[in-house]
Amino acid sequence: MLDRPPKPGERSLFWRDGIKLHFLTDGYRWSIERVLRNPLIGVLLGVVPVAAGFYLAGQLPSQFFPQTERDQFQLDITLNPQATIYEARDTAQDVANFLIDQYPDIQGIHFVVGEPGPRVYYNSFNNTEGLPGFANGFVQLGNAETTRVLVSDIQATLRREFPQAQILATPFEQGPPAPAPIAFFLRGENLSTLNDLGNEARAILANTPGVTYTVARLKTGAPIVTLDADETATAMSGLRLTGLAGDIRAELEGVPAGSILEGIEELPVRVIAPEERRSQIADLRSKTIGNARPGLGTPISALGDLTLAPQTAEIIRSDGRRVNEIFAYVEPYALPDPINQNFKQKLEEAGFELPPGYDWIEGGAASNQSEAMANLAALAVPLVLVMLGAVALVFNSFRMAFLVMGVGFMSMGLAFAGVWMFNLPLGFNAILGGLGLLGISINGTIVVLALLNGNEAARNDDIIAQREVVVAATRHIVATTLTTMGGFVPIILQGDVFWMPLATGIAGGVAGSAILALYFTPSVYRIMTMKPMRRLVRLARGQGWQHPAQVPAE
Repeated sequence: MLDRPPKPGERSLFWRDGIKLHFLTDGYRWSIERVLRNPLIGVLLGVVPVAAGFYLAGQLPSQFFPQTERDQFQLDITLNPQATIYEARDTAQDVANFLIDQYPDIQGIHFVVGEPGPRVYYNSFNNTEGLPGFANGFVQLGNAETTRVLVSDIQATLRREFPQAQILATPFEQGPPAPAPIAFFLRGENLSTLNDLGNEARAILANTPGVTYTVARLKTGAPIVTLDADETATAMSGLRLTGLAGDIRAELEGVPAGSILEGIEELPVRVIAPEERRSQIADLRSKTIGNARPGLGTPISALGDLTLAPQTAEIIRSDGRRVNEIFAYVEPYALPDPINQNFKQKLEEAGFELPPGYDWIEGGAASNQSEAMANLAALAVPLVLVMLGAVALVFNSFRMAFLVMGVGFMSMGLAFAGVWMFNLPLGFNAILGGLGLLGISINGTIVVLALLNGNEAARNDDIIAQREVVVAATRHIVATTLTTMGGFVPIILQGDVFWMPLATGIAGGVAGSAILALYFTPSVYRIMTMKPMRRLVRLARGQGWQHPAQVPAE
């Protein structure tokens, strides 16, 4: 389209005047005029795709914090509570040898036994410090492309090959750290009731598709050694009860004996009795105390009854109330939210109810998602208010400001439609891309409104003038739309699972915002500015219909 009418006899040059396809230009003018003459059509052209986008967003699977595409993943090995650190070491070595033999793509495996491994990623936190039957490892692969396939296969294979251990193969994830993808906390006062409720919920959770392991932090059946000491017999042996407890603890757990410096890390040294002296309760009964010389003290069996019985080893509290924490781990790269929703549905079908005085607190990925959404909302609301005020000052009209911000909100629905087109989960990046569109998608609408307000005939409801204003703005809007979308094409073609929802969301929203600016915005503008009452007055005076530009000022 020429910026000026060609002079008579002047030759049109495409590098100066652009490529002109008259049938497209005429068809586009016709569509704009039809929409302006029937504004409700333009409103429907904007509202229907937006409503469809928000509806499709509700059908998308939710994965608020996606996994990363790294050439590493984690292995957690947990043995039974009575396992020693040596058993954990041997199991970790067996697992490492098995994986290296079976998977040529694995370049190396590094295990840390008895505590979590080093923090190699920003949210790699672990609360398994000091557990002898625990090993945490990192598996190094040749490239990141094989991670997604190998992690799922390794998880299933290790469960079959090492049934004596709980082995988790977990990819690195984004977002704040969570103890497990699915977690909830049962709060109450009675430990037995909390344990029963936890076991009932875990039985349903374990049968939910996608769940690999379930864990309850409240362990009421842990073996506890108890000495019912006779205070008189203990005093006759030359000890007090506190000293007796200290001697038994030293026999079972050892005593500190200094530290050694290894590099820049100071490692504590603990001296402990040989395992054969503390592996059986009979050995502990025959242990003599109360005399520095071996064999000359008093046997522990003479100081009271030594029993081994299941008891609650650890009581966890939250806000002063007792808690049973239930964790569930899912298959690698499975979406926790659909699994969690399926679990809640199964709970409802099973008639699971909490007695009075007990409640349920959601944790895991769902809790992190709610917190992140609250933080986003806390930032988005002031931003929207500032933008609304700025647009109102520019146009000196709150009606125009609400129209501009309405287009920004509607573009979010079109952004979600872009995520749906690429079959991606709805998560943090997609929502962040939708919020980012508030500042991008309103540009086209601002341009169209500014040109319409700057044209006197357009302000006076001249449909032809309004049409030409929209057509004149089309080149600018289409050019900025295509250049903005083009910036995200490399990300979309690369297929990165982390950035794809953001890129497709912004690209889809920007593309849809052009349609809103060229069809929806002029339609709403005409509805706001046309003066039907003035036309009725003219008809009542017998003046008939006249073009608004031909009517003298009253």
